[in-house]
Amino acid sequence: MLENSDRFLQASRLAALDAYQILDTPAEAGFDDIVQIASHVCLTPVSLVSFVEVGRQWFKARVGFEACETPIEQSVCAHALRQTDLLVIPDLTADPRTRNNTLVTQDPFIRFYAGAPLITPEGVVIGTLCVIDTVPRPTGLTEPQQQVLRALARQVMMQLELRRLVSKTEEDAQRHSIDLRASLELARNAEEAGGIGTFQVDVRSSIMTVSPEYCRIFGLPLSDTYPASVSEALVLAEDQSAPSNDKTRRSGSAKAAVEYRIRRRDDGVVRWIARQAEFVRDKAGNVVRMSGVVQDITERRRQLDRQHALLEAGDRLRDVGTVAEAIEVASRALGGTLGASRAGYLRLDLKMDSVEVLRDWTDEGVASLVGQHTRGLLPASVERLAAGVTMSVGNVDTVLWLGRDREAYRSHGVAAVINVPLLERRELAGVLFVHQTEPRAWSREEIDFATEIADRTHSVISRLEAQANQATLNRELGHRMKNQLAMVQAIVNQSLRTAPDLATASRSLNARIHVLAKAHDLILLGESGRTSVDQIVHDITLLHDDRIERRIVARGPAIMVGSRPALSLSLILHELSTNAAKYGSLSTPVGSVAINWQVERNEAAPRFLLSWKESGGPPANPPARTGSGTRLIRAGLAGTFNSSVTVDYEPDGVRCIIAADLASFQAE
Repeated sequence: MLENSDRFLQASRLAALDAYQILDTPAEAGFDDIVQIASHVCLTPVSLVSFVEVGRQWFKARVGFEACETPIEQSVCAHALRQTDLLVIPDLTADPRTRNNTLVTQDPFIRFYAGAPLITPEGVVIGTLCVIDTVPRPTGLTEPQQQVLRALARQVMMQLELRRLVSKTEEDAQRHSIDLRASLELARNAEEAGGIGTFQVDVRSSIMTVSPEYCRIFGLPLSDTYPASVSEALVLAEDQSAPSNDKTRRSGSAKAAVEYRIRRRDDGVVRWIARQAEFVRDKAGNVVRMSGVVQDITERRRQLDRQHALLEAGDRLRDVGTVAEAIEVASRALGGTLGASRAGYLRLDLKMDSVEVLRDWTDEGVASLVGQHTRGLLPASVERLAAGVTMSVGNVDTVLWLGRDREAYRSHGVAAVINVPLLERRELAGVLFVHQTEPRAWSREEIDFATEIADRTHSVISRLEAQANQATLNRELGHRMKNQLAMVQAIVNQSLRTAPDLATASRSLNARIHVLAKAHDLILLGESGRTSVDQIVHDITLLHDDRIERRIVARGPAIMVGSRPALSLSLILHELSTNAAKYGSLSTPVGSVAINWQVERNEAAPRFLLSWKESGGPPANPPARTGSGTRLIRAGLAGTFNSSVTVDYEPDGVRCIIAADLASFQAE
């Protein structure tokens, strides 16, 4: 038995349905378009315009559902009759109101329902515009989907009102024609807001009736009709099998939902299109028309491409073994995914005021920038990047702050650019860049993608460089350890060879070990400070000299030296002394070393000169390979200008000449 309130609601509903004269009427395009749009926006296979009568619910429009009505016992929409807003049931099997419904327990096994009530101007709910899925949706509909479903429900009621109005006398229809035009305008606005175009193809004539939004999506001039071949000609050759054609439309074999790429007629830009459609058949079952909706999904596809590229790049970066390989992966991911002209990585040398493009990826016909370049070409860009700011410029010709950077970009064919800085200890060390030869409006998502690729690349480069530095340090430590052991061996041999007894040898050995420790502190701990050349020579060479025979002779004027050059000079003399003790003149009982220094004055700036000359030892031969010690000697004096170190391997021993500008040699 119905309660009094239920009987009143039912009577009001039936009266409203009777006033609209809508039940059991033929299909109408206005309602059919609405369920197509609702199904497409909400991504559901089923959408219905449902009116609830006494013993049944009847569907004015439907997509994805065969029956035109169902018994009231199967109606989920009946539960929405007391709603003033959306009824959303994420899982119909879990809701006590619907879990025993035969549409849930049997074919078609529906699982998700969302319905917007159809409310008359008098406030009577007569049915719903609903969307149905065969899988549960724990999160229901998104907020934009809910808004569109509500708007489309209002459009259903507007269609009903207009239908009732136009069924009156011609005079009434004339009076309300303005409302009809307003309704059509509202429908067009709804299409544009959702970016959804509608179409109908007459199968017999292949003439399409299209909406303004459809024309905009395909880049066509506004028109109500077009031959179907016009749209089909815009599809890219590699995607020609996806859309429908005359043959598949006549046979009804065209796919209901497809995605393909077109080249828009107006601007030639390639866009991704999603199309959903269904066939309308006559009583004999022949296809008479195909109707559906289209939507530009380019940004969605690009987002998916970026996500896939980010995951793939992350996997590949984990497996690289060199910095060059890491840059290759990053450049290819950036350039290929963003459809850019060029992408790559450049490293800055702040001391040399230069940049080097280590590796880049280029599109066909675009020149590579691999190699050395002058850093001063891009002062404005470098200033921003050094502050840790990611640059994104859509057109270098219109950005005033670039200043003379514009000419540098133009000279390399760059019209648009993304530069992502890579900082090491707050210093600009490198830049991951993306170039475009034509102006381009970079999206926020594209800039974020470039930043994420840069972050991953920087992490890998830092790891690889740390590993390389550790390997270098290990080699250097090994070299130093062998030098120290060889030096201790030479000290012991020298002390025992010249001492008359063990007590004297012990005292001599202890003194030399003490000098070795002092020299070790001087070199490794940098404790030289500002001192004299004579003091440095004395401290470094004392442990190799013989107090009796004086095998190392040092002469030169009193010259003060700054702390940085002092440390470099100590390292060089230590390396020369060690090599002399291991392989040169100090490795024999009769060999000697002469060290002389002076200030050479000429028309230019005065220069400091120091010579090291070995004699009485075995013939000097250049080393078979360049070790860390040789590299240290050739590096010269740190903190000086125009410094040089030359080493000659002469028959009677090694000769080394060290030179530098005196002013910088003495400066702190």
